[in-house]
Amino acid sequence: GESRNPVFQEHGQELDSGFRRNDGSKDRLTLDVNRRSTHAYVAAINALYAHVGEKLGAQDSPTSIRYTEVQADAPENEVRFTHQGRPAEALIFHDDTAEPPGDDTAALLSCASRIAAMLDPAAGWRIDGRPLRASDVCVLVPRNRDAQRITAFLRQRGIATVDRSRASVFETDTARDLLRLLDAVAHCQEPRRVRAAAATRLWGLGYHELRALREDAVGWRALVAAFHQWHHDWQARGVLAVVLALMQRVAAQQLATRDGERVLTDLRHLGELLQEAEDRSDGMASLLAWFRARIESGEAGEDAAEAQALRLESDARCAQAMTLHASKGLEFNLVFLPLMGEHRGPASLPDMGLLVGRDGSRELALDTAGRMQVALEEQDERFRVLYVALTRARFASQVWLPSPNKATRGIAAAAAPLSLYAGPIRAAKGDGASPPPFALHPGWPPVTNRRVPRSGDAAMPRIARPLPPPRQGPLPSRHSFTTLTVHGRAIADSGAPALDEDGVDGSMLELPETFAILEPEAPRTRSAALDALLGVAGADFGNAVHAILEHRRVGTPLRDQQALVRAALDDHAVRHPRLAAEAFAQHLAARLDGALDADLDGAGLRLAALPSRDLRCEMAFHYLLDGASLARLRIACAQAGHPDMIPPREETLLGLMSGKIDLVFRHGGRFHVLDWKGNNLGRFDEACLEDYAPAALDAAMDAASYRFQALLYTVALERYLAQRLGAAYRRDEHLGDAWYLFVRATGLRLPDGTPCGLWRHRFDGSLLDAAQRELATAQGRAA
Repeated sequence: GESRNPVFQEHGQELDSGFRRNDGSKDRLTLDVNRRSTHAYVAAINALYAHVGEKLGAQDSPTSIRYTEVQADAPENEVRFTHQGRPAEALIFHDDTAEPPGDDTAALLSCASRIAAMLDPAAGWRIDGRPLRASDVCVLVPRNRDAQRITAFLRQRGIATVDRSRASVFETDTARDLLRLLDAVAHCQEPRRVRAAAATRLWGLGYHELRALREDAVGWRALVAAFHQWHHDWQARGVLAVVLALMQRVAAQQLATRDGERVLTDLRHLGELLQEAEDRSDGMASLLAWFRARIESGEAGEDAAEAQALRLESDARCAQAMTLHASKGLEFNLVFLPLMGEHRGPASLPDMGLLVGRDGSRELALDTAGRMQVALEEQDERFRVLYVALTRARFASQVWLPSPNKATRGIAAAAAPLSLYAGPIRAAKGDGASPPPFALHPGWPPVTNRRVPRSGDAAMPRIARPLPPPRQGPLPSRHSFTTLTVHGRAIADSGAPALDEDGVDGSMLELPETFAILEPEAPRTRSAALDALLGVAGADFGNAVHAILEHRRVGTPLRDQQALVRAALDDHAVRHPRLAAEAFAQHLAARLDGALDADLDGAGLRLAALPSRDLRCEMAFHYLLDGASLARLRIACAQAGHPDMIPPREETLLGLMSGKIDLVFRHGGRFHVLDWKGNNLGRFDEACLEDYAPAALDAAMDAASYRFQALLYTVALERYLAQRLGAAYRRDEHLGDAWYLFVRATGLRLPDGTPCGLWRHRFDGSLLDAAQRELATAQGRAA
């Protein structure tokens, strides 16, 4: 039972009883006062169940759950619900005796017309002397699609309505329109996508306006320019900046409509969710794929369900539409029940069911008797749902009775409880001295298209205020190499995706097809080792390579660890387009062994020869940022001879810098940073050694801002060494170099003996000093 509603009885005792005496007897604590509804409405519900029967189940049901009469707790001067100055009827049944239509649309249209008529101030419906408002109204229906339909019918009549049946903002029309608009921003060079975006309800161009743009070169250029500007904003500031700019553009036209606040609320909500997802994505295409998948599934994981639930408009006075199930525990001034005569609830499969014992045990029912018992329990549950629906109102409820031709009986027929109650309700008569506590109106309210007139605040034009200026200074947040670079430049969408794992969010950065610095007539040197990996690229391949190198058994060649290699390829679903799985694993193991056996420094440094005590894989780091300036750091890099190392962004950084170094190794007394790269730097269908020569690697490192990544990792390693070694730390003695090994070619050589696939750099001491100062916290500077 509920503290504000009549309670159930089971086995002669109220469900809410729960105290036992020392002698084992049980005290019954009965909640027999309704603190929600008015005297008139409580009396109507009491009278209804006295007339149709107190059992909350069919007459042939053995259930002992019953309705118990209660009293109202409203004060003598309670708020009054009136019609044309007289007390309004608290419980009305609209009786349809005509032949029912083929579906339940007629009942929904009749309900919407009735609500529109009551919301007309001239009709004389009042609560505490004021006219009815849309926010007084709630329509309860059995299914989500019913809530969507009644919402549409109410909005057609000028009634602002919120559909509470939609659990996720991704299920809205606004989400689908925003996806089309963002797709056009990402592909702003394609006219058909821009036209499709302009045709959405969000942008608002009609057919004739789109046709006119074919002849209006100036107007078309202005439209395309807007999408190109947003493309730049997305790269520089993230997707939320685009959504906010879109909101500013459409706010005025949206607020001129009934649903404008709903649209703008959903837009802001979607923008925030997209921005959060963008931090885990690897570019525009990845984010759009995620957005499309959310819309198509209409589902959210458990962790995201609350974040994605529809938000309410802040100041809207809206009617509500929701399912019967969602209404449990809620209350509304006026409740409308147009489809209770159709409510049969979910049913079990015809050949099985689930029986729940009194002790909570569950038993699968497969025989005829068991399935009949399940059907009986399901029908009893529908009677209790009807009880819930009838006890949501504070002042009044209106119920649409089904036609007698639709009323069916019997458990097997899964009859709607209201169909079984319809006969006794029709037979109810007053005592002549006073009307019956509940009213029976012949016929359903007629269907009309009248719109509710706008008056008062609703008639005032709504003005779109400009967004507040950007906050002066950044908010603390989590930073990584990827978050500092992914929005700062265009990400090439080539056929040979390359990868970069920064160890925090797994984001992948794509590189142009080739960085080889060659004259057109320069020779191209093919290699069987490179050819063996053609056609295999992307994030999954990179993750598999990292897993192999992280979990390898040190001291044993990978060719003797085929189980590890095969498992990594299977776990990441990496397949070779031409080779069988076993042959591919052998080729990959041989290539990685080649990288591990490569002479890295020309003096015999081979990773395969280092003992496990000198290797630390996947070393995570975190350090605080308090006002670090990318602009000042860029100046320091330029002074050190690397003017393009830092992305062209001007943020001041607060929060946490995080990352994960693929490998830290010790050699010659120094500790070195090493990062594995699986990038295909050549064409997708052809790879040559020159693509991995020193000049090409320099271009690749600059294009992907990998030098900046190497600097961030070196700063992190130096801080770790200084912390662990204390006063004994000496940079020249303990800090090594930054090594980037492009494993497709590491260990291979050009015909002239030049090593391939290996990039090595030792940062200048003055640059490291500047970077350490700039990336230090305020406390660090003071120390």
